Amino acid sequence: MLATISPYEEPESSPSNYCLTTDPEFQNLIPPPSTEELAVLEANLSQEGCLQPLIVWKDRNILLDGHNRYQLCTQLHIPYTIVEIELPNREAALAWIVNHQLGRRNITPETASYLRGKRYSLLKGNRQDNLKQNSPKGQNVTSVDIAEELAQQYKVSSRTIKRDAQFTEAIDTLALALGEQIKQDILGRKVLPYLMC
Repeated sequence: MLATISPYEEPESSPSNYCLTTDPEFQNLIPPPSTEELAVLEANLSQEGCLQPLIVWKDRNILLDGHNRYQLCTQLHIPYTIVEIELPNREAALAWIVNHQLGRRNITPETASYLRGKRYSLLKGNRQDNLKQNSPKGQNVTSVDIAEELAQQYKVSSRTIKRDAQFTEAIDTLALALGEQIKQDILGRKVLPYLMC
C-alpha cells in the first residue's frame, strides 16, 4: 500500500493506521548519517520534498527504513509516502532490515560484517530454540547449516559468517559498556580519539 502522509495533518481515512513507531533495535541496525549527510538530506527534503517512501511493517506501523527522513519530515512538516510490507514476525523484520542495508552502496565493510553477524546470531538463536523444543533429548543442534545458507546468500565463506558473528558480539559488548556512539564510530570508520594513545 502506498499512502501520502502529512505529518501535521492526520489522514481522514483512519488516523490510527498512520501513527508510525520507531523501534530502537531496528533503528540501531541502520548506520546513522554523518552531520554533513544529514545536512544534505535536510536541504534536499526542503527543496524537493520526500521523494522516497518510508518503509513500514504493515499492521504494526513500525518504521523499517527511512528513520532520518521521517524525523526531518515530521520536524519540517514535509509530506511523505509510506510503503507497507507484510512480515510474519520480528525476526523477519530484522532480516528484512539487514538485507536492505546490505544492499546499499555506501555501507562500510565493518557495517556489512556487523549486519551479517547480527543476522547469523538471530537465525542461530531462533533455530536452536525451535530444534530444542522439537528434538529428542541429547540431540546436538549445529549452526553449520545456518552459516552455509548465509554464506551462499551473501557470497562469502561460512567462516566469514562465523567471524562476522564474533565481530558483532564484540561491537555490541563495547556499545553496552561504552555507549552506542562507539559502535557507530567503529562501523562508520571514524577516528576514535578516546582509544588512541
